[in-house]
Parts: sequence; C-alpha cells; structure tokens
Amino acid sequence: MELILWARTVERSNCLLDHLCYRTLILILSGLRRTKTMLSRSCWMRPSRDVLSFLFGELVGSEKQLSHKKYTIGMISRYNLNFAYGGVAVSQKFKLIDILTKIAKQLELPIDPSNQSDDFLTEIRESLRDKRYLIVLDDVWTDDLWTQIGEALPDEDNGSRVLITTRFFNIAKKADPTCEPYRPRLLTKELSLELLLKKAFPNQDPNKSSFGDLSDIPYQFVHKCGALPLALVVLGGLLSTKPRNYVAWSKVLQTMSWYADDGKKCSEIIATSYEDLPFALKSCFLYFAAFPLDQDIDAESLIRMWVAEGFIPQEDNNTLEETAESYLEDLVQRSLIQVKSRDLYGSIKYCCIHDLLQDLAIQKAKEENFLVVYSCPDCDQQSFNRARRVAVHHPDCDKLVMSQNLRTLLCFDGKVMPNCSKLKLLKVVSSNTFLESIDMGMFEGLTQLRYLELRGNLSDKCTGRDDKYVKRYLEKVIGTMKCIQILHLSVEEVHDWEFVDYFPDCAWKMKTLRHVSTGSCKLPPSTELSNLQTLEVVTTNESWKTRLPHLPNLRKLYLLHHKSCSWMVVVDFLGTLKNLISLNLELEGSFSGDIFDMRKFPFYQNLQSLTLYSHNNEMAIDVVMLPPHLIYFQINYCHFQQDVMPVSLHCLKFLLLDGVKTNKKIRCSTKGFNQLEDLWLNNITVLEDWEIEEGAMPNLKKLNVSECEKLCVPQGLRHLANLEELTWVNNGHEGKQDDIRNLCNHVPSLNFKYI
Repeated sequence: MELILWARTVERSNCLLDHLCYRTLILILSGLRRTKTMLSRSCWMRPSRDVLSFLFGELVGSEKQLSHKKYTIGMISRYNLNFAYGGVAVSQKFKLIDILTKIAKQLELPIDPSNQSDDFLTEIRESLRDKRYLIVLDDVWTDDLWTQIGEALPDEDNGSRVLITTRFFNIAKKADPTCEPYRPRLLTKELSLELLLKKAFPNQDPNKSSFGDLSDIPYQFVHKCGALPLALVVLGGLLSTKPRNYVAWSKVLQTMSWYADDGKKCSEIIATSYEDLPFALKSCFLYFAAFPLDQDIDAESLIRMWVAEGFIPQEDNNTLEETAESYLEDLVQRSLIQVKSRDLYGSIKYCCIHDLLQDLAIQKAKEENFLVVYSCPDCDQQSFNRARRVAVHHPDCDKLVMSQNLRTLLCFDGKVMPNCSKLKLLKVVSSNTFLESIDMGMFEGLTQLRYLELRGNLSDKCTGRDDKYVKRYLEKVIGTMKCIQILHLSVEEVHDWEFVDYFPDCAWKMKTLRHVSTGSCKLPPSTELSNLQTLEVVTTNESWKTRLPHLPNLRKLYLLHHKSCSWMVVVDFLGTLKNLISLNLELEGSFSGDIFDMRKFPFYQNLQSLTLYSHNNEMAIDVVMLPPHLIYFQINYCHFQQDVMPVSLHCLKFLLLDGVKTNKKIRCSTKGFNQLEDLWLNNITVLEDWEIEEGAMPNLKKLNVSECEKLCVPQGLRHLANLEELTWVNNGHEGKQDDIRNLCNHVPSLNFKYI
C-alpha cells in the first residue's frame, strides 16, 4: 500500500525530469521486488555511473499502455538530486545518430545537431564529462545499441545514471553484467480488475457496484487476460463501446479464443477490437501503419489527411474536420491510440500508437492492399506494384517504382521525393522531411490531388530564373490541381526573392480549398472561398480597398499587414470574418488609431487565440477591449494603456508578454487568472515590481521570466502553490537565485540561465 500511495504521488508531481516514460511507476504498481532498494537514496548517491535495467519480457505492452501520460521519477524531487536529463524511445528500428541528436538536444549540449559527422559521438562524450546526467533508453530491442552508445556516456564518478527498459534479458545483462535486471511481477487480480474497469467505464470511478448486473463476467475477463496490461486496456476499450449488460458482454467473451499463449492471446484481443470497428474507423486506424515507430503524430495533419482521403462522411452541423476529430477520440476511447498531448482547448495535439497495435495495422493494411511501407531497397517490389498507398521510410527511394493506381504517397525519410509525375490518381502527397530539391513540375497534371504538403528548397527549374518565368512555372503546375483541399508549402527563400511574389493567383480559384499554409502569399480581392478554414500567411493588399475577399467560414488566420497598405484595409477585412477563432496579426505597417478596439469585429465573442506583433511598437492595447473568451494570448512589442496583466480574461490559459511597454509595477489580484497555466514575461525592460497576491493564478504550472533586468524578485512567488517549473533568464545579477530558491522550495524544477 505504501508503494502504491507513493506512486500516486509521483503521478501528480512534475519533477525535474519532464519526459521520462511511466515505466518506473508501473514497476511500483506491479509490485517490483527490491523497488525500495532501487529507488533508495543510497542507490542514487553512489559515485560510479550505474546502468539500471528494467525487464518487461513477461508484461507484453505494460510499459506503454497503463497510462497515456509520461511520468517522472519521484525521488529526484524527493531527495533534491540534480540531474541533466535526456530520454529517448528506441524501439526495433533505430538510427544511432538520431538517438544521439535527441540526447544532445535534451541535455542542452553545446553541439550543432546538424553536424552529424563521425566525431559526433566523441563530441557528446566530451560535453558530458562535466555533467551529472540521467539518460533513459526506452524499449531497447538489440544489444548493439549499448555497444555503440556506451562510448558516448562517460563515467566520471559523479553519480550519473543510465536507465534501460527492455523485453530481453541478454540486453539488460550486457548493459551492466554486475547488476541483476529488475523484473516486475504480474498485476494482481485486484489491479487487473481496476485497470479493466477504468477503461470500460471511463467516466466514473470503477467499483464493484458499477457492474452488479454483469455478474462475474468482469472477473472472467481478468482471468482470461492473464494479467497482461495491454490486453486489459484494449479489451476495456472495446467493452466501453458495448451496452452495459450481461448479454452484450457475454457475446464478447464467447467470440474470443482464450486458449493461446499470452502473446497470441494479446494479439487475439487486439484483432477482435479491430474487427469491431465501423468501416470508416477501420480505414482511419489502418492509416497509422504509415508512420515510423514511436513517432509523435501531429493530430491536425492526420485529420486533414483523413478528410482528403475521403474517409470522413459529412454530418449535420459539423465540419468534416470536427467529425474526423471525433473519430480520433473514438480510437483513443477504444485504447487503440494513445494521446501524447492535448492543446489548450482540449483537442488532441499529438498522438501515437503502441508498437504491437501498429504491427496489427501494418499486417491488416498489407492484407487488404490498403498501404505498404518502403523500409529498404530490398522490399518486395510486387507489393508496391499493386499498393494504393505507400509510406517511405528509407532515404534511397528515388528509383522506387509504384503502381499507376497509387492514391497516397507519404515520405518520412530521404532528401528527394520519388517521381510521381505519372501517378495521375494521387490524392495525398506529404513529405515530413526537408527536401533538398523540390521539383514542382512532377505535380503538373495531378488533377485528383487533394492534399499537398512539402517543405524544402525549390529545384533549379525555379531558382536562378527571372521573376516572370518562376510565376508562370508555378501557375502552370498549381493551376492543374482542380481538387486541391489542403496546400501546405514551406519553401525556403532563394536568391533574395520571396515566395509571396510567386504564389500563383490561380490557386485562389480552387473552390475546394480548405486549408492553405505558405511562407507568405497574396490574396486577390476577387477571391471567394466558402470552404476555406485556415489561411497562413497572407499579406494585406491595397487593392482590397475596392473589393474585399469573401471568406465566410475562415477559422484560423495569420495576417501580415504590409507597410505599403493602410490600416483601414486590415480593419475592413477583419470585419468580414464572423467565424474566426484564431488570429495572428503581424504589423509591418503603421497603426492608425489610438487603441486597437476589437469589440467591433463579428468574431469578438468567439476568438480563442490571439497573437499580436507590432514591429514598430505603435499598437496600443486596452485589456477591456480584448475578446473575453481568449484561451491563448501572445503579444509582442505593443504598449498597454494600463496594467499589463489583463485580469478580465478569465478563460486564459497561456499568456506571453514580449517587449511590451507597460508600467513599472504590475499586479496580479487574488481573483485574477483563475485558469492560467503558462506565463511568459520576456524583455519588459521598464518592469521593476511585480505584486502577486495570495490566491492569484492558482493553476499556474509554468513561469518563464527573461530579460527583465530591473525586476525585483516577486515575494508573491511563494503563493503559487501549483507551480511546477520556473525559468529565470538574464534578470539582473545572479544573487537573486538564493531569494528565488527560498521562496520556491515547493517548486520541483528551478532553472537559472545567464548568457
């Protein structure tokens, strides 16, 4: 009981290690022998660099499925230990250079990550010599990894630690032959039942009374799952979609084969959960076969791909994107997909899939000719000749031959995209890597293309030519995309010309456009796009004076006010957008008017996210005139008419104030910022005094104060009871550190930087 209570304390805490997976918590919950010894202070205070290995061979999937949240180690905070932390998920297929790059970045080593030469390992080793580090290598599948990476981790007798989680005994022993790997016990029946019911009844506290009419069926499920966490979680997700009665649950019990060994039993449960999916959800699930192992998947991009693929049906009063988001939430509820993080609005930001579930997705996708993965040049070419979708995971893909009936091409590796000029049925093309040379000509004539996402440099066909040629060239290519819905082009500027001057006007004639994101573009005044929801980045146009673009359903806008355009054009255009929920407004031109009054705009009550950036510090802000339901507010180089802290914004969760002009003193009152979680104060040069009353910002978790040299240490920091991380950068002399430590001894993570 003591260990479980301690583990729950760990779950609620946010300690010095932000990204350690939750395996340590699982070890505790599952009754690991010698847990107290391993987590004792003496274990962490020995000078030699120890390698601690955790063996999960018996608990298929336990290390990734007990929770969707990343947990941290409680004893780091408990014993006030000071580690530089780096954590990497390894999995079956890994690249040593990628692992080292991630570790170097997390440890903030003075190494250029782009310089991935043979000396990179040596550079990391030398940079770590003066650091006390804790590095987690998560889900190691091969003993070659430790052979390669061990050379980069010096033992300087300063108490550094390496934690390895693996499913294989030989890997654990090779990392440190003198240390016996730690083996977790199987879950008890009580914990197994609690885990199953937590997933089956997600909106209530699981207890025996909640399944009184189900007789002993829950106990039968627990017995047949054999205490396998992944099996329990996926089965619970399946049961959560069924009526809560004896007949429905009995059918599930009868349809499964329970006589296989543990590994096959787990696979059987996963397969049953897949077969239970509605047809549209099956396609959405199989799409996860395309992504590399352990990759954090951007939910917004995924949802837009589903829409472009045609997986999502139109439902009354919902956009296709809203319906797709509900599909993703359904997969999460069924425990087939995990949430890595959510945004401030509660929507999924990043998600991922367990490797065993992804194995099923890859297998089913190949069987059903849905999608195949190109992982090496020796892949079976026949499967690509008939595949409808291809995901590229290998850089040598320029000679890949694909079916003429290909619908989707997703590139996750390589600096060159396979030639797709003859694939006339393509609907989705996406490159998640930076391309050295983008040949836009290969997309000419792809009339069925709905989703195009590219980032990199334009090929020589565009660069080095005169302006008129480049514009005609792009117009010829993009003009053939009659069905385009999502256009995401992140193109580097070359030879001093800007992409804004070459984005073709013909693109705005595509009535199917839903989301447009480019480095910058110009919008003709005659544009009428009723389906357009996202527009980033668009430059104001003086020709809008004669006729304003008509974008009635625009929801997200990044607007750049060009210096050659009058301010009233901006005001008039914003006055036409009634459905806007996110606005990023950057001012290069002059601001005419005393105060930026947003109450006149039709989106005033609906706006949730607002970013204001004034290059010349002219824009004046009155907090009373700000939209009342803002959740995200970032303001750069503007000036306030009164106290900079807008207490009237009761929904605000994120606030960034950068280079603003304000009073010498600001005040956070007792009832101010009840929902605020993240606060950044940067480069406020006149700020001297910050009063924080008791009860102010009760939910603040992260505070970053930088380049406020005149600011005295706020005594009210002691009132921020839920603060988890405080960063203090270049705010006067280093002597303020002691004052902050005394006021914030309840804060797990304190970071001080002086550059």
